[in-house]
Amino acid sequence: LLAGQPHSALQVLLPVLQLLQQQQQQGPERRLGPLMQVVAAVRQISANDEICKSFADAGGVSSLHDLLCSAVESGPPDLVRSATAALRQLANSDQIKQQLAAAGVMGTLVRAIRVYNQPAVREQLLGLLVALVLRMPSISTAAAEAGAVEVLTEVLAAAPAMAAEAKAPSTAAANGNSNARSGNNLGSINESSTYTDDSDDMASKVFGVGVTSGNSNGSAAAVQRQACMAIRNMVVRNPELRPVLLAANAEELLRSVKTLFPSSCKDVASAALRDLGLDNYN
Repeated sequence: LLAGQPHSALQVLLPVLQLLQQQQQQGPERRLGPLMQVVAAVRQISANDEICKSFADAGGVSSLHDLLCSAVESGPPDLVRSATAALRQLANSDQIKQQLAAAGVMGTLVRAIRVYNQPAVREQLLGLLVALVLRMPSISTAAAEAGAVEVLTEVLAAAPAMAAEAKAPSTAAANGNSNARSGNNLGSINESSTYTDDSDDMASKVFGVGVTSGNSNGSAAAVQRQACMAIRNMVVRNPELRPVLLAANAEELLRSVKTLFPSSCKDVASAALRDLGLDNYN
């Protein structure tokens, strides 16, 4: 319907988003699907800096930030993920990074990363943090003050457990196939271990915009990759943060992640170690 007209699309979507936010508070289950579809459409349409700024100037970024804050407190996880993914796309604009930082998004992110441990949700939360601190020394400082150093090292410290858990579904699936062949129906793998979100597909159909899912695959490796990138972005222009992270055991944790997830994290963990000032970063 609105393909090829991004500015017009956002003019239509913003009041719909704000209306659905109000209705979501009154009847959350009934309004969740449409709300997530509109948020997904906003993310897909926000393709360049000009579009992002126009959306911000119209109050769209503030609305999305309010939505994220509300969702972090009351859920559900899929709404947290959807709102975060939209803000992550918008945060390609330096102006929007500054706006979000001034609004206190760092405290929201730190809390959300601790509360929501689903890989698909946490990957988006960490991805937003990565985007916000990229080339932004003042925001990196604000992130550290909000507790980002502690939460990032907590995520890295969880890597061994996440790696073990990531292997479990494939083992369970193999056992399930074996049981099915023998006629023994013992149930299926817990669906909460995987995360799916159909709002992108629905937004594409309704608004005629292409799906731009980015690098997210909701895996344990994706979560750890984002954590490594966040550390690298925080310290590369803020050398005063290096001893803080090293004192928090970042070196040992990054080396562990390189070993546990070599195909996904070796490059970014090495970059983080290098920018922490370590000579032996490979």
